[in-house]
Amino acid sequence: MRANVADTSCQSSVAAKPSPCLMVIFGAAGDLTRRLLVPSLFELALKGLLPEPFAVLGFSREPWGDDDFRKQMHQHLEQDGDFDAEAWSRFAARLRYQPGDFTSQEDFQRLGGRVAAMREERGLPDNLYFHLATPPAFFGRVAENLDRAALAVLLRFLWVEGFLKRLRAAS
Repeated sequence: MRANVADTSCQSSVAAKPSPCLMVIFGAAGDLTRRLLVPSLFELALKGLLPEPFAVLGFSREPWGDDDFRKQMHQHLEQDGDFDAEAWSRFAARLRYQPGDFTSQEDFQRLGGRVAAMREERGLPDNLYFHLATPPAFFGRVAENLDRAALAVLLRFLWVEGFLKRLRAAS
């Protein structure tokens, strides 16, 4: 029995805001974050589709601070032409950065402290979304370190490329 991938009966015609959360992006200094993730989140913010409260914490090896991270993301977005500086200012207030190595348990402990501080500061619930913008070779190590740092009770990962290949093969 094959799944009908064209069935849209479960899709809503009205976009609902997701639950308030803190999004942690692993590999935040990389091209995927700069070109796709942050621009997509900014577009959602412009359309009023991000939950309140909502924040992003980037995690990567670059020795940046919060302002460095915001500046890097801003530079890329500003190149896209029609740029709303006031909207960016509101969105950028949601962005934070924590330098660290995917393989370092100590860095994940520091990440845990930063997550706790951000949750308290912004009134965020215990709802964490982890996005792995990393090479697949790091997926297992990141999951292990999240578990050891007690940052995740349940982890669900979707490797999009592999999922799409299986979906195409099934149809």
